[in-house]
Amino acid sequence: MGKIGFGVLVVICFGGVWLYTQFQGNSVRNEIVFEDNIKSVADSLAKMDQLLQKFPTHTTMVNYFMDREGYLYLGAEKIAPLKGAINNPKVRENIFFENFTDDEINQFFYLMAYLLKNKIDAANLEKPMGRYLFNYRRTEENRFNDMREIMIVENPHDTSSLYFKETFQILDQEFNLVLFAPKKAEIR
Repeated sequence: MGKIGFGVLVVICFGGVWLYTQFQGNSVRNEIVFEDNIKSVADSLAKMDQLLQKFPTHTTMVNYFMDREGYLYLGAEKIAPLKGAINNPKVRENIFFENFTDDEINQFFYLMAYLLKNKIDAANLEKPMGRYLFNYRRTEENRFNDMREIMIVENPHDTSSLYFKETFQILDQEFNLVLFAPKKAEIR
């Protein structure tokens, strides 16, 4: 085999590997797939959802998330590095935890770590629905077409409302969990 033939073979192999990883990574993002048992994760999401109901809703952004450097944000405020945040007085006295007991704050951090392990790194209140949506398998770029969220479905109206139908498209459902993307997102 000549140099050109070998070069073409290398390009085809690398292209194939790249395409395979793109489709494999994206297809998993379009299904509810966790590291742990799905029922266990669903139970943890329900417990986290109950805790999030205690967050004050008078702020503009009602959410928590982790940035790429491992910092915890509550609302739009950068609070502290996740490592050690559970014992940080600045965190424990934050307005978002004003209605929490010490045990509930501890549970919040335990659940946050468990959900993070299962590819759920944030939650935000979708005010028009009054429901918390959990970010699922966020990508580095976090582009519109890549956004995926999970919601706990408590009754059929949660996904049959006009707002939900006009805003989201359902990709997968397991137990009482629904995985969705923005309505106009191109699903790959």
